[in-house]
Amino acid sequence: MYMLFFADSGEGAVTQGVLMGSVTSVIVLMLLLLNFLDNPFHSGVGGLKPVAMERSLRLVDEALEAVESDVRIPCDAEGDPAK
Repeated sequence: MYMLFFADSGEGAVTQGVLMGSVTSVIVLMLLLLNFLDNPFHSGVGGLKPVAMERSLRLVDEALEAVESDVRIPCDAEGDPAK
């Protein structure tokens, strides 16, 4: 509907259809890209696995054990503040 405001009576219906189709396809592709970037942890092509984060957490735990440090995590497993 937005593209109808820019309709030119001198252009043919096919030209107007191509313009509307291109704008629609760009909007749809951008929404699909946003959905993909909003959910990066999924199985399949392009999905991220938390391997690096799990390795980092293991290294931190090993380092804390090595220096015999007692660290309290400020939240629980759900991310809620510890009481």
